[in-house]
Amino acid sequence: MQLLKAHQNHSYESILSSLKEMGPSAIDREIRLLGDEGSTDEAMLYFIEFIEATLKTNKHFELAHSYLALFLKVHGDQLASKPQLASALESLTNTQLHSWDRVQSLLQKSLGMVNYLRSATV
Repeated sequence: MQLLKAHQNHSYESILSSLKEMGPSAIDREIRLLGDEGSTDEAMLYFIEFIEATLKTNKHFELAHSYLALFLKVHGDQLASKPQLASALESLTNTQLHSWDRVQSLLQKSLGMVNYLRSATV
């Protein structure tokens, strides 16, 4: 229900806030519920969109990746067999690569600054 509202508003901050307040077992339960027999593929699609939107904010990089890792571990078989979900995962992969390139660039800049400061003070 919360995913549907967030999807309609294109605002996933409430989802992220809720997940951040939960413990590991509650997060596991919520992610497992996305693929229950009574739920639709839309719930999993909206979760993929949530992860992608979170990565695009350039915040909470590790958190989004940990949620994604659990999601893929639990629902990987279902995702591979459904074309709509596989397509959404391709889009997420592109966003993830772009995010990682940005993080890697920032790390390289930081390492360069550290090396400069180290050599300048010696």
